[in-house]
Amino acid sequence: PDMAGDLPLCMNGYSRVAGTRIPKLTRDEFVVAKNSTHMTVISDNIPYRLEVIKNGTAIPESEIARHLQAIVQHSSEYRLTSDSIYSIGILTSENRDTWATARDRIMCLSEQNNKNLSDIESSLLVVCLDEISPADVKDFSKIVLMRNRNRYYDKLQVIISKDGQVGWNMEHTGYDGQVLGRVILDVYADATDTPLKHVNLSSLPTPQPLFFSTNSTIQTTIKQAESNWNDFIASTDVSTLVFDEYGKNLIKKFKLPPDAYFQAVAQLATKRIYGKVVPTYESSSVRNYSHGRTETIRPVTTALKDFIDKFEDSVSDAAKYEALQKATKAHQSVVKASKTGEGIDRHLQGLYWTALQKAWRIYQYKVPNFFTDGNYKYYMSNVLSTSNLGGDLRGMKVFGFGAVTASGVGLGYLVNSDSIVTCTTSYTQRSQIWHDHFSQSLRDVKNLCNKFT
Repeated sequence: PDMAGDLPLCMNGYSRVAGTRIPKLTRDEFVVAKNSTHMTVISDNIPYRLEVIKNGTAIPESEIARHLQAIVQHSSEYRLTSDSIYSIGILTSENRDTWATARDRIMCLSEQNNKNLSDIESSLLVVCLDEISPADVKDFSKIVLMRNRNRYYDKLQVIISKDGQVGWNMEHTGYDGQVLGRVILDVYADATDTPLKHVNLSSLPTPQPLFFSTNSTIQTTIKQAESNWNDFIASTDVSTLVFDEYGKNLIKKFKLPPDAYFQAVAQLATKRIYGKVVPTYESSSVRNYSHGRTETIRPVTTALKDFIDKFEDSVSDAAKYEALQKATKAHQSVVKASKTGEGIDRHLQGLYWTALQKAWRIYQYKVPNFFTDGNYKYYMSNVLSTSNLGGDLRGMKVFGFGAVTASGVGLGYLVNSDSIVTCTTSYTQRSQIWHDHFSQSLRDVKNLCNKFT
């Protein structure tokens, strides 16, 4: 099993990587096809079924490569001769009830539609062969996070650009980032340690396209989904930062824990933007428990706020440095509590949803004031939502996710040995502004620490 030091971690998440989120009215289902032998490939907005396991044995990579080349050629030729392809993949970006209704209509149109959807939903994963080459890491980050064609967001997607860059887009329902991170590392190691040397591209196999029948109602829904998704893409600001002036090696020389240091600097940058510290989320893996998923780390402690206030005040550098030491120590305590069953967020969420369900079922039941006076809502607003996958990960340049509140920032980060890499998202054009403040805050805090180490 995976280990955290000497502690074995639950491996259940890996059994759900091949799962699919199925749209249903009011509440979706998550389904895993445990005996799947195929994957879905999307090229030029056309989905294909591709067998990758035969008689319990993986098909050779060279043969899979031949099939992929055949799919690229077929989709390109078909795209140039047909203007009637309606991609249902865009519907996975829609409101879930809208998609659920459209899915039912698509299935009712023909038995072939039914089979095609079953093929996609029961596949191991979706490989998206894009026809574009991103300009840079920032461009590719946004393309991987959200694009208006060649996608199916209800499953794990491996996105491959025309120039060979690879990104992963996960459907988060069944498992968490730590699990996918391990999958990515293993795939990268296999691909680089035993590279594919030669592929015979003569007499290519015949692809299996999954064409869907549609009608005017479904076509209208698809067009509206495209419009809605394009608007959302346009409103989402994505920025990446590779800060290469220092990383965890120097932070450790300061005798400070790297993640706690990062969170302190992140809050300093955030205060410089918002004028105050804000409700902040940091994910904490609890795979040390059976079927454990995540708990919440709340980085904004009283000690951290004290450091932020003093750093921007005219107190002595010694007082600022002492406050930073106390803040990072407090962060370590919060992290430990989250991993040992003493976190409070998941417990409170359980109580909150139980109260809501009682209010729906029981006449005149009143949700407790604790959840309705505004404080809990603000606490859960997570204006700064953060997630950390560690650092020095072979094959992983950057990772990110969408901000979880309209005025907030989503922050994925890697603290490498000699660099800090972040990807931020915002719906209010704050991503680059946040990065600018964060870079300066990293320099400011480093200058402070250099005076005492």
